Amino acid sequence: MPHYAPAALRTLLGREFTHVIFNARRGFHAEAFAALAGTLHAGSWLLLLAPPWASWPQQPDEDSLRWADVADPVAAPNFIHH
Repeated sequence: MPHYAPAALRTLLGREFTHVIFNARRGFHAEAFAALAGTLHAGSWLLLLAPPWASWPQQPDEDSLRWADVADPVAAPNFIHH
């Protein structure tokens, strides 16, 4: 089964998929999620793999390395609650 890093999902625009799985267990890359959703046929499934709901707000988000000026991943509880 093909898999792509979040940064590579932009290259999928223009292609269409029937069903996809988005793994957000180590970090939620919102831009990649939106790009992936745009590749789906009508009626397709987009499955989101997420950490357990109760612990997700406290879990370090590896995507924070992209948008925050930090050396190590940080939790993003406000994002998770929204």
